[in-house]
Amino acid sequence: MSVNTVLKKIYSVKLRPELQAFQDLNKSDINSIVNNLGGIVRIGREEYRISIEDKKKLIEFALVDNGMSETEHVYIRGGGFYRDDNEVLLDKKNWSYYHKHRDFISDKIYKGKPQIVESIDFETDQIIKKIPNPTTNNEFLSKGLVVGYVQSGKTANFTHLISKAASIGYKFIIILGGMTNTLRVQTQYRVDRELTGNDQYNDSRVSFVQWGRNENQYRSLTQAKIGNDSGDFFAPVENFTKRFSSTNDVTLAIIKKLARTGSEYKAFGSVIGALINWVENRSDKDSPMPPLMIIDDEADQASVDSNEIDDGDPTTINHAIRYLMSLFTQVSYVGYTATPFANIFIDTSSIYKGLPDLYPDDFIYSLPEPKGYFGAKQFFNSESLYIATVPDLEKDDINRAKSEITSSVICALWDFIFSVIVRRFRGDKNNCGFMLHTDHRITYHEVVFDKVEAYLLHVKTAIESNDVNMRDFIFLEWKRFEDKAKNISDLENYNYAFPIVDKDSLFQKSLSVLEELKVRVLNGDHDNLDYHNEDLSVLLCIGGTLMSRGVTIEGLTVSYYLRESPRYDTLLQMGRWFGYRSGYEDLVRVYTTETILEYFEYIMTVEGDLRSEISRYQKERLTPREFSPRVKAHMKMLPTAKMGGASKQKSYSQQTVQTIYFSREISILKNNHRVATDMINGVHQNSIRSDQGNYDFYDLPINKLVMFIDKFRDSLSFDKADLLRYLDIRINSGEIQKFNLKISGLKQKREGSFSEEYGKDIYINPVKRNARAGTGWKNINQKIVNIGVISDSNDIPNYEKNDLNKPLLILYSIDFINSDAFKKRHIKEDNFIAGVDALDGLNFNPKGFALVFPVSQSKNGETNYYQQIFSR
Repeated sequence: MSVNTVLKKIYSVKLRPELQAFQDLNKSDINSIVNNLGGIVRIGREEYRISIEDKKKLIEFALVDNGMSETEHVYIRGGGFYRDDNEVLLDKKNWSYYHKHRDFISDKIYKGKPQIVESIDFETDQIIKKIPNPTTNNEFLSKGLVVGYVQSGKTANFTHLISKAASIGYKFIIILGGMTNTLRVQTQYRVDRELTGNDQYNDSRVSFVQWGRNENQYRSLTQAKIGNDSGDFFAPVENFTKRFSSTNDVTLAIIKKLARTGSEYKAFGSVIGALINWVENRSDKDSPMPPLMIIDDEADQASVDSNEIDDGDPTTINHAIRYLMSLFTQVSYVGYTATPFANIFIDTSSIYKGLPDLYPDDFIYSLPEPKGYFGAKQFFNSESLYIATVPDLEKDDINRAKSEITSSVICALWDFIFSVIVRRFRGDKNNCGFMLHTDHRITYHEVVFDKVEAYLLHVKTAIESNDVNMRDFIFLEWKRFEDKAKNISDLENYNYAFPIVDKDSLFQKSLSVLEELKVRVLNGDHDNLDYHNEDLSVLLCIGGTLMSRGVTIEGLTVSYYLRESPRYDTLLQMGRWFGYRSGYEDLVRVYTTETILEYFEYIMTVEGDLRSEISRYQKERLTPREFSPRVKAHMKMLPTAKMGGASKQKSYSQQTVQTIYFSREISILKNNHRVATDMINGVHQNSIRSDQGNYDFYDLPINKLVMFIDKFRDSLSFDKADLLRYLDIRINSGEIQKFNLKISGLKQKREGSFSEEYGKDIYINPVKRNARAGTGWKNINQKIVNIGVISDSNDIPNYEKNDLNKPLLILYSIDFINSDAFKKRHIKEDNFIAGVDALDGLNFNPKGFALVFPVSQSKNGETNYYQQIFSR
């Protein structure tokens, strides 16, 4: 066994497990642990002598493995992927394609922003680690998935990944660039600008990479759209064999993800079919095949088999991709998506005609949310000022041909016009966009287009005729817009300037924007958004599904979105307003319904849970074959239309269940108060008081928790039967035997509140919880109030730090005197208005709780409360 092999074995078996136990590992820790090794290391029955030089190598292994090395080395894993069996240490300083791309994006794309380049470089290092090296692995099929964010820069990631793949020997790289010409051309443009250097775009504003005569380069089989030529793949004159035997350059193809069932002469038609035909018709069938990498952009769309018939034929595109991969002996498939639900639900046991499906067997990698990214957290929270809600029925009005344009659309249009005025005042000359999406049906796009065009013409005519009423109206709209923008004060370094305008100057500025404004429909009948050959600097885009997949509306500032969807992935992809909005964050607006807003708020938690799940398994170095990513279920929505091998099994591993809805019926409030009081009185002699007003109890018998949940009455916040069933399984498995209890209270009593005494040494100062803003009183007719989240973040243990090893029940007493949730209410102008008096018969603080579960270690398959894959 070579010295290097021995040292890798020592590092993998002895050192890595110990290093992983550190929460904040640093170089000093690594040096200390390695140097404390003796001169002889025992592994099993074997003993290995190590020298001072060996220890230096072990330290370098550790530094590289934990991202602390100052050299430009990276582990490339061949065959083992998340394992360490076949690690090969390569030196990036000789990666010519990589350095060319890094230098270009540093100088031209992200000039003056080295932290962005470092981030892209680091993340692609983590991905390339999981991909086999074709120079040291003769045959392999690697399949992985990279999970990004909607509109977050996934293309920047995979172009840099391509430069690294090319550097280690991949000679044929295919990018499946979506299903439309617009999306394929957008991807082709990015690849041409950053990789090939083919400037076919007549755009003097941007620079393209330049290649020297003696450099190995990229050669593209596809090009930009020129005239009636889509630029997509069409079998070149040059034979496949000659192409790869006559040059050492890397061949690229950016193609649409389209395939049709073929004929007796060829397996498939359309674009992927043409590519397969070119490969199969190579002149020398015995010559070695080039190492192939497939980058599947929007990998959850079309690539996944959506055939719901067990053991049936897969969908054509899915079959074509599998067939294409089978023609090569060295293949790495890397899917990219922001909505991975369909991909992780692919049946892992699916094989068709000897062709395995596209389940990412080897890795799933979750990209971090980039700094400066404007995502779901900013838009969908209870205090968001970026959201303007419209009535649920407005969709019918705006889509109806005979009805007028709605007031909400008019507000959105003026928000957009004013945003352009402000951005130009701030010196922002970039494109400005407005997305208007009411329905997926093309007929309605034309109806909305006609209404918008008619209204804009009306406004333009009124301005040109100096209509006084229109001038006054525009100025009032400006004040509304300005006041809202200036109320956004939660932005980092908020110091945005606003122009000072009067009615006349605003009149003229609005007219200037209207003259520049283009209105376009983007759908199946109008599949073209060409920023390179048309002036779309101020664009209002009306459309449906086509706008939801990868297509970028540049400088998107205002969105009007009314299309409900019963699918997580569809809804998330519609959020084209996510992205980077530097310099105009305060101008961003999203108009949508309360229902869609609630859906997005829910999906935001689902997405966060899934990313945490993936990250946790990354740290544990498990492959997706060894864990099943979990996806939280919803009563009305499914994660995706392509549920594949998913089955629904509930668990509460690392989850928090809490009282969100409170009944205002005195009998129920009294019952829950009594149940909580019995719990406290049964354990109060064992309390430990913190200096924050809380009381903690440890290692209580689990039957007390079961009894508490069984007697507590709450039919809306959680499924009691399911919760008790989960506890029963975990108790019988021996996993849960004890629980901890926390009584959460205020350190100091709030004025006017009613404190509670238990025994001689427990005094609880109640917490204040009002009805949730907006939706708290939605079910008041059923005597239900929604307080939102009852828990205090300071009470919840930190999962990342493993602070929780048994269930934790947190009891809350709600201040009935100071919380509006339990006040009498009276009707005023058809609205329920809070009174000052408590409900009749309420003379105690209502009780609620949060129940926090530890990670479940059970191996019986029921490990979480999410949709999971169980097809092992």
